[in-house]
Amino acid sequence: MNNKVIKHECQICNGIHEFTIDLDMLSERQVTGVEPLPEGLVYCTEIAFMYKVSSMAIDKTVKNIANEELRKSLIAHYTHDWGERRIETKINRLIELNVSFLGIPEEYYNLFYQVKTAHCCERSFAAMTSAGALGERILNRLIIKTRDYYKSSPHYKKLYKKSSFDQWEKPLDALEAWGIITSDVKSLFLELKTLRNEAVHYNEGYDFANNSLKTVRLLSEIIISIFDYETRKDLFWVYDAPGEILVRSSVLNDPFVIEFVLPHCQKISPFCVPQKTVLNFPRAPISDETFINLRNNKEEKAHYYVEESNENI
Repeated sequence: MNNKVIKHECQICNGIHEFTIDLDMLSERQVTGVEPLPEGLVYCTEIAFMYKVSSMAIDKTVKNIANEELRKSLIAHYTHDWGERRIETKINRLIELNVSFLGIPEEYYNLFYQVKTAHCCERSFAAMTSAGALGERILNRLIIKTRDYYKSSPHYKKLYKKSSFDQWEKPLDALEAWGIITSDVKSLFLELKTLRNEAVHYNEGYDFANNSLKTVRLLSEIIISIFDYETRKDLFWVYDAPGEILVRSSVLNDPFVIEFVLPHCQKISPFCVPQKTVLNFPRAPISDETFINLRNNKEEKAHYYVEESNENI
């Protein structure tokens, strides 16, 4: 990398902004100033923006399988993946499980598919033990990625040295105290732990078949409660701007949002046009509601937005 601080004279706010740019990304004519820098590489840092979700993990199989045409293609997919033997039973178990989500694309998505596969293929012991393992992995990841934001917390000294946790209670207490999970989600984790222990420790005559469904559903509830965009209305504006999921500005400093949400987002302005074509972009701060109103009328308002009263559109 060949980083250099570039000063940019802004036509929107008339200020000077500094950006660190890798010169190896530019042509010689751009470096020497003969040609302008690429659109988006420099921008006005004073304009209003929000974070828009740009990637997601999707599983709407159960909802789609009711459609006859989609059902055929889905059955063909699962037949290829799970085998022809007892495929109707496997599909019925999938429908009974009834899991669908539109979530933050963390690693749980592919791992949960393996848990779901074990259950639908009637491998109940494998489904229960893998569900417990994935629940513990999610718990560990939540702690490890957020704990350093809470160094002044009394829970921190109990957790900061460890790289993994097989005792769930202390990390769950910390996550609840920090507001990373709710008390309801904590209860789901503890219920999952109980079923996980029942599956792992010898218990003669244990009914894996009947408990598999409950265990996998519990895991799915944990995942959806924490990571699902449509469920987390406390973090997101979901489709208030048609087709878009936006991060609420009030949570941008939340450690969970910083670590798990923002890496899958991009900054957007209210208008879907290059900054250089509109010199009257709204300047921050404006409310999320005002931003969304502008976003919903971006085609017309981009051309006559008046900065005099950012809140009076």
